[in-house]
Amino acid sequence: MANAEGRIQGIKLIADGEANTHQQFVDDTMLQGIPTIREAIAIKNILNDFAMAASTEVSLNKSKVFFFNTNFAIQRNIARILGFQREQLPSKYLGIPLIDKPLSKKEWEPILNQLQDKIKKWTCRSLNLAGRLVLTQAVL
Repeated sequence: MANAEGRIQGIKLIADGEANTHQQFVDDTMLQGIPTIREAIAIKNILNDFAMAASTEVSLNKSKVFFFNTNFAIQRNIARILGFQREQLPSKYLGIPLIDKPLSKKEWEPILNQLQDKIKKWTCRSLNLAGRLVLTQAVL
């Protein structure tokens, strides 16, 4: 809606593609936009509107902003407007490395091994529904 109204532009991952403005992961939201003061103000207003409508607050101590090829002064101003910490790659999200290129097989191996180890220990017969839910959430 904000994209359609022209408040935020988002970013295009491919030239002829649709602009991405956000991605949702359970209770996390990844916002994507061009690094301008105008876009930062629009995103901040959207977050404030959401917080008011949902009777909640954005966790500023858990919120981070990443920049790519952006002037340092603009980075500082946008981070101040949003109230987020500036972060750089490489980083991690839910235990998965965030880097500026696709993960290689070598980088996926320890993650997949950890997942396999957790699954091997999980037998449906020994866990009740609540236990399976907890394990599923821990694995994902």
